[in-house]
Amino acid sequence: MKKILAGIAAVALGAGISVAAAATAAHATEPTQCVVGTTHVDEVSHQEYRYDQVVPAKAETFHTEYRFHTRVHRPDNTVERKFVKGYDFVDGGTVTFRDQNNHSQTVSGHWVKSDGWHQIPDSVINAYWGAGGITQSLLGGSEDHPKGMVPLSVYGGPNVSVSYYASEETITGGYTDYGPWSDWSTTNPGASTDTMEVQSEQVSNHDGTTEYTLYYVHGHSPSTDVDAATWETAAPGAPWAQFDERKVVDTAAHDTDKYADCVQPCSAFGTITTMANPDGTLPSTWNTSDTRSKGSNTVTGGVLNVATQDSSGESKAAAYYAVDIPLASIGSPHLNYASTPAGVLPGFQLVLDDGRILVGEPGPTATAGGRSPRSRACPPPTAIRPART
Repeated sequence: MKKILAGIAAVALGAGISVAAAATAAHATEPTQCVVGTTHVDEVSHQEYRYDQVVPAKAETFHTEYRFHTRVHRPDNTVERKFVKGYDFVDGGTVTFRDQNNHSQTVSGHWVKSDGWHQIPDSVINAYWGAGGITQSLLGGSEDHPKGMVPLSVYGGPNVSVSYYASEETITGGYTDYGPWSDWSTTNPGASTDTMEVQSEQVSNHDGTTEYTLYYVHGHSPSTDVDAATWETAAPGAPWAQFDERKVVDTAAHDTDKYADCVQPCSAFGTITTMANPDGTLPSTWNTSDTRSKGSNTVTGGVLNVATQDSSGESKAAAYYAVDIPLASIGSPHLNYASTPAGVLPGFQLVLDDGRILVGEPGPTATAGGRSPRSRACPPPTAIRPART
């Protein structure tokens, strides 16, 4: 760090100059980072959106299902009543078999295994006989004394033979009772006939829906939960529609200060004062060795009188006062005049530790710099000159 090792030096060069001056100086603190400007940064933000689509209600649709049951035409009003053991003929499905004339017969209902005795529906047993007569030799028997065994496959049943008994009965109207119903099916058996009754009904396809809302979920299937909707910066396209919006602040508005090295405002570090010797000369704390024969530095009444006699090379008055101050802290040294001087005013010098000298130019008030301050630092000296001899 450069330091002021010798100063303040009041230096007078000239003809017949007589001034009275008190040397003072100002200093500044060590350089710090100071705000030298402010830049306003506007807020940076972007918009985000959420999307949904309203799925309209869908009307329920229906299809037609059918079922039928059959009976047998008996022109002679006789029917065979047959009971079998271990099986029953019930609703649901259909069975197909060949009658005694080898004609295909399809009747409603189906066989199931079941304990005990059960009547074969008239619509089944008599479909085997058709319009023809009943073989009397096959009739007879009872639960206690069955007539014999009959293969159920004859009546579209499983390939088993079971005990049976049978009788011939008389009916009215020429038709047997209707047998069990078939299953409901989408197959239309055709219109009802004298021997087949057909029912139909409209059955729901269970595809009706109420209106609902789907929410767009980025990278996933849509959701019916609004909380699952994701915030997007770009629209996903049709059929999605925006339903929500928000502003996202990326960077809040703020002011950015610009910094530079600076020093605090200059403040006086004090006035250089001294007690004069009894003969009016400066004490040894002042170095007056550069004062020549036609220059003088005397103290009268607490005021330093600096004078030269003519313009010769011997007319030089100089007094150096030793200080130890960082150069960066010197501020703006100046000379305060106790009275209005005549002639050319003296300047002053600051001697650095590297041997160079900072020269304060003469003027109405001599300072170590006449330029405007830079940033907030104290004004610098106006020139650096080699020491004069």
